[in-house]
Amino acid sequence: MFRTLSSEPFDAGALAERFGIRPSAVWRHGEPDDFDEISTESGFSLSFGKTPSETVAFDRCISFLSTQGPLLAALRSLGASNTMDFGLMVEASISSPAALRFPDELLKLLLDTGTRLMLTHYITSREPRKVAKWVDESS
Repeated sequence: MFRTLSSEPFDAGALAERFGIRPSAVWRHGEPDDFDEISTESGFSLSFGKTPSETVAFDRCISFLSTQGPLLAALRSLGASNTMDFGLMVEASISSPAALRFPDELLKLLLDTGTRLMLTHYITSREPRKVAKWVDESS
């Protein structure tokens, strides 16, 4: 997921539309957010969707960063902080996530575009759900 935020007010939706992208979510400075609190930031997030492999996810991010130079420059000129967030599914029974190696091309594009890298872990469980049964021992 690509996310951009700025404490400066700007019309994030209009900016995204101008560059031909469709954000997953948009925040506007001074307007209520999803929790009905007034947002102190403007920005948007863009999901690349679930991918069948890390390679596909990396390829989508490389494609976005290498083709959206004008958008990224416009965001930087607004003082926006840009982040590429990779969500990893991690089983609850595993104490540490598996290693993840990022392609050099992706790391170079992140550096060249001033885009931060973030990893988010989502805990999952493959263990079957335990259903409690109530037993009437009075009979």
